[in-house]
This record gives sequence, C-alpha cells and structure tokens, in this order.
Amino acid sequence: MAYVGSGSPVEPAENIVRVGEEALTDPHATCFDVTNLEGSGITFNATNRNALFIAKAGELTNTSNVIIDRTCANLVLTDGYPFKAPANFTATSATYTTTINTDAKAATLCLPFAATIPAGVTAYTLNYTSGAKAATATPVETTIPANTPVLLNGSGAQTFTGSGAVVADAENTAGNMTGVFALAEVPTGSYVLQNGDNGIGFYRVDAEDPITINPFRAYLTATTGGVHSLTVDYENGEETAIEGVAAKTTEGRSEIYNLSGMRVVAPTKGLYIVNGKKVVK
Repeated sequence: MAYVGSGSPVEPAENIVRVGEEALTDPHATCFDVTNLEGSGITFNATNRNALFIAKAGELTNTSNVIIDRTCANLVLTDGYPFKAPANFTATSATYTTTINTDAKAATLCLPFAATIPAGVTAYTLNYTSGAKAATATPVETTIPANTPVLLNGSGAQTFTGSGAVVADAENTAGNMTGVFALAEVPTGSYVLQNGDNGIGFYRVDAEDPITINPFRAYLTATTGGVHSLTVDYENGEETAIEGVAAKTTEGRSEIYNLSGMRVVAPTKGLYIVNGKKVVK
C-alpha cells in the first residue's frame, strides 16, 4: 500500500507532514512528502483539497497540486480550504475560484500566486489612517501580485488564473491589509468586511466579539483605536460597492459562531451556532 514518505527534496522540512496514510484525512494537513514511494501510478486524495504533494516524476497520477523538482504544473486552489507552501516553488499554471456575494458586490482576497483580474471585477489595495472614517482604495491594474491582499468589487462566481513563483512564509501584506491562507482569528482592533449594523462595510473587531476569516481573505489593520465602521474612498472616482455605508440595521441578520465561540463572517462546511441553534453547513 502506498504511504506518505519520510524524505524531502525541499526545505523547510518542518512544514511537511510525514506520517501514515491516515493523515490524508486531516483537514489541516497542507503538504505530503511522497518522494520515498516505491512504484508508480498512485493517486492520493486528501481531505484538504489544497494539500500539496512533493513527488518524483512518474510516481503520482494526480494531475494537480503535485510539486516535482520545485515546479507545480497545475496548482488548483479551492475556496475554504487551507494552503501553505512548504518551500518556494514555481506554478506553471494556477487557478482559484470564489463567489462574490451578489448583494454585497464586495469581497477581500489574497492569493499565493500572481493572478489576472477577471472581466467585470475590479481590485484595490487599501490604505487607512487610524481615526479616519474611510479607507483609501487604489486600483490594481490587470494583475494582482502574489501575496497581495485586495478588496474586490464584482458579483457571482469568479475564477482567478495565473502562474509564477509561490513563496513560502510570505508577509501577505499591502497597504493596511493583511491576507491569510488558513482560517484565522482577526486581531482585536482590526477591521473586517461584513454586513453590519450600518450595512456593507469594514467593521472593527472588539475583544469581546472575536471574528475568524476564511482562507484567501484579508482584514484591514489600524495602529490605534478607530471608529466603529469604515467606508471606502476610491481614488479613481468610480461608483463601486461600499462607496458609502448604507443605512441598514441588523434586524433579521443571523449571527454565526463556530464551536469555539468565535463569530464567523463567511462560514464554510462544518458545524456552527446560528441564532443559538446548531446548524450544519
């Protein structure tokens, strides 16, 4: 039977899972070293759909997320699953698909590869001065650089394609935004895009009400205590989503928490507490 190997051609080695085949079911496992396999034509199916496999040529039949000699021919990232590069490598082709809420028409994004902006979508980096009532948006032209968190304006399912270098342990920061590649708790005092008591906007995270965000999302940082919610000023003058915070209350809006008691902005598959009741998504 095939097994997860114990050797690796890349570093840092501590980022690579080296355990039995049962580790494939671990939703947090992000990389498997299978360079010690004997044989060929083997397929691995990991619970984490973004897991990477470091292999030798001809070993695996997997057509995506396989790294051979520091090159991944087809990197396919799935929304909602964690990702971590074990070391620097090159993606010959890379894709990621997400859905921008049709009501909000806005989302945050951070990807580990340089991605072409799809037609009908605009992307912006954000800068913020603590205490101000709005963040300043600067348009990104054509391509979103790797590890660059942005605000998106658009609607519906969108596929981002690209290629190039994927860097391990990158900073994932630009302007006043920080991106994440795994489920993460947002630091107190930062701002998260959500539908709050003033409508769609960036809302401050308070210590008594922690918030987690999903992989490939971003939050806005502030150096000191700021206002409750932020709008966005667009440098190019376009009319876009969250240009102004609409007068909208939270009446009828569900508050969603994970089993650790932290509020979740965009839940993926799993068990959550919605309005005091356990709900499976």
